[in-house]
Order: sequence, then C-alpha cells, then structure tokens
Amino acid sequence: MATKKTLEKLQLEMKDTLESLDCMEVVSTSSRNGDVRFLTRVTNEERWLTILSEFLARESGWYSFIGKKYFSRQGSLVFGWVLIFESENLSTTVTDVRALFRAIHDELSSKKATTAEGGAGGMIEISLPFNSGYEDSLQSRVKNVN
Repeated sequence: MATKKTLEKLQLEMKDTLESLDCMEVVSTSSRNGDVRFLTRVTNEERWLTILSEFLARESGWYSFIGKKYFSRQGSLVFGWVLIFESENLSTTVTDVRALFRAIHDELSSKKATTAEGGAGGMIEISLPFNSGYEDSLQSRVKNVN
C-alpha cells in the first residue's frame, strides 16, 4: 500500500500528464483502496475521444475505469470525466499509464504535423471491390433512378 506522500506524488504526476494531452484539465484528485482517481473537465472532446480510444486498445496490467459523472449544478445537468486506475503496484501502474498517454499524445502530434505539412488532410481513400454487397440476391432492392 502506498503512503499518503507517495499517493500525492503519483496524483500530481498523473495530473501533469493528463493536462499535457491538450484536451482536459484536472478538477480534483483522490485515492481510495490503492487507486488514484481524477475528475476532469474535457475541453476538446474530439481529441479526448481519439486519445481514449487508443488508450483503451493498448492498456494492460491494471484496472481502469473511465466514464462520465453527472452533477446537478444550479438546476443544470453538468458532467465531468472520471478516470480511475488501480493495481497491486500503483507506482508502476501510474508510470505505465503516463507513458502510454504520452506516447499516444506524441503520435497524434506527429500525425497532425505531417498532415499540416501537406498531407491529405487526414482523408483516406479505399477502393471498394466491384461486387461490394450488390450480389444478385440484393439487386431486387436496387431501383434505377430516372
């Protein structure tokens, strides 16, 4: 079990990493039962969802919960993103999670720089095969337009 001082250090390190993703700010941090928890405000949801998708595809060796928490504030429904990371060795987990987030951030920044330097603007063209779903059995559903 990590000491209070160690947990505070891990929380601050993770906070720095999350805020360096250029899409969120950490509102609060806490720990309970050997985990670290963050409530964040996402400022660029498109970027965050791209990062989150990559993160979830690559994560391993720890338990994570990432989702929205809803609040009622002055009669309005608002939400923040909650991130919880837990493992037997929290120090190693935080180091690994931070490294994964940084790698994803660097890849996205590199991809953005390549696109800005004259790439195809992120558009990918894929040729479809000649028989792309319109076999004889489906031709009766296709009508000519006059």
